[in-house]
Amino acid sequence: MPKIGMRIIKTAIAVFLCFLIDLLRNHQGIPFYSAIAAILCMQPFVSNSVKVALNRSIGTFIGGLFGMLVLLAERAWLPKNMPVVQYFIVSLCVIVLIYLTVILKKTSASYITCVVFLSVTISHGADVNPYLFALNRIIDTLIGIAVSLTVNAARLPRKKDKNTLFITGLDGVLWEKGKTISSFSKIRLTHLLHQGARITAVTDRSPASFLPLIGDIPFSLPIIAMNGATLYHIPSNTYAYCKTIPRPITDCLQALFAQREVNCFVKAVIHDVLHIYYSNFTNEAQEDLYRTRHGGHYENYVCSSLPQGHEAICLMIIDTDPLIERLCQEISAFSFSSELRFIRRADRTHPRYSILEIYSAHTTLADAADILKSRSNASSITVFSNCLDELSLIRHADYSYAVGNADVSVQEACRYRTGSGEQMIRTISRLFYCRKQQADKQRPERQNKE
Repeated sequence: MPKIGMRIIKTAIAVFLCFLIDLLRNHQGIPFYSAIAAILCMQPFVSNSVKVALNRSIGTFIGGLFGMLVLLAERAWLPKNMPVVQYFIVSLCVIVLIYLTVILKKTSASYITCVVFLSVTISHGADVNPYLFALNRIIDTLIGIAVSLTVNAARLPRKKDKNTLFITGLDGVLWEKGKTISSFSKIRLTHLLHQGARITAVTDRSPASFLPLIGDIPFSLPIIAMNGATLYHIPSNTYAYCKTIPRPITDCLQALFAQREVNCFVKAVIHDVLHIYYSNFTNEAQEDLYRTRHGGHYENYVCSSLPQGHEAICLMIIDTDPLIERLCQEISAFSFSSELRFIRRADRTHPRYSILEIYSAHTTLADAADILKSRSNASSITVFSNCLDELSLIRHADYSYAVGNADVSVQEACRYRTGSGEQMIRTISRLFYCRKQQADKQRPERQNKE
């Protein structure tokens, strides 16, 4: 059974307050409209509540005032006992009202504008004083809006841990393959970020690959991307940090690949855009990568060699396991091989092929996390992961959680365990809103690693 969330509780509180205000007004209005406005304006985020409130206010004012004007005109000039003419005039006014909201660029207020207008002219047009109803309808709606915004913005005083840098994995942790990030996770994570929680994600993907997965989650801290080679700042679409491979080493490796007739994707950040240089494709996996990625906003594919004056952050080979194995052996024979870091993994979309990524040996997730920790003025790091490639970061962190069905090696390296997706977000929320001493008491017992 799902839990009753704060939005539901706040909605009930706002409705109750609307009824109390009606009692204080000695029942001069109709609290039904206040309660309806309060319910509609109670959104997951205060910013969304303000937008809904603004649309409802505009719609109520336009519909109410226009309704009173139409009633004045009908009572002054329209003969009695001619309902067909009245309905025809009201129907024509609907066109005017909808068009008016279009002119004002408030089309989202069209519905409530027409509802209020019809309520005044049709449902209460025969009242002795329909103008009083229209006025009270506007006042009641404003009361409901004000109450809803106040309740939604209210926050109980809670101790927040703004000294911890929370780093969550992406694949299999925040985002599960074949699924989208749940609405709960988006809302709760966005709320935590707005409250000042220092949360970021770590991934081996490039921005063009991970941004569609993250969606509109407002990460303010840079994302640790490309296995720690870059820190990507989403709000400004800039690279806050890049660790490159010395140019002489890149030139030597490119010469080797050209001699072996192997296509290499050379990745370099130039003017905050990831440029990817390549030669002739030699298999379908390389062609598919190019076909699906080129022309995007975050990656620029160039059929050429890396220009002089620039350094690569990564060299990537997509080919069969035997070829990649031979290349690794040949590269290991070079004197500079100790300056390089190799990452091999299966191609996510082409099982017949593997991917070899070559980074600087000084490119580590731990170093990237420390840089981010320093820049965000955090005092500790808590990591949530299920990936073997993130073991160095797990061991470096002050606290570490193995998420979901993590590999045994990850479980042994982590101090604690938690579920993926929503459960992981709940764990971050619990830790963020607890004092450090309380958080340590509420953490699960440390696993026995003996």
